[in-house]
Amino acid sequence: MSNQHAISRRRFLLETSALGAATIAAPTLIPRSALASANSPGANERVIIGFIGTGGRSRQLMDHVPEGGRIVAISDCYTRRMTETLQQKKADWKTYQHYEKMIDAENLDEIGHRSISVCHLTNIAHLFGRRLRWNPEQEQYIDDVEANTYLARPRRKGYELPDA
Repeated sequence: MSNQHAISRRRFLLETSALGAATIAAPTLIPRSALASANSPGANERVIIGFIGTGGRSRQLMDHVPEGGRIVAISDCYTRRMTETLQQKKADWKTYQHYEKMIDAENLDEIGHRSISVCHLTNIAHLFGRRLRWNPEQEQYIDDVEANTYLARPRRKGYELPDA
């Protein structure tokens, strides 16, 4: 019985040496920016960020983007504030007056905005064990001085927020 799938020693050596050469050459074919190192996160560890709103709190958060995060775009209906933010941060991020356009145009992993406010409001209502009414324009509880004291706290020296 003959074995039609038999491979010669010469063919085996040629094919495995080609595979070995490709394995050695692979790191030179993959861009360094895609590979992780001690000083640089890999492609899967980088987070591309866009910010909706560029007021005081957003500017503060921009200063605390963790290593691996990169802000690429900002959006604010008030274009002067975006210009001031770019100047203050010495950045050349893309700007959008309409956040929908930013979301459509950029390949963002994260978007900085005030969605966490809902979580804080829920926690405060849970703390009091009762329903609370919220005014989104004034960003305060309606007729509830006690609950409003939990919306902010005194800042430590050097961590004060600017008046917006």
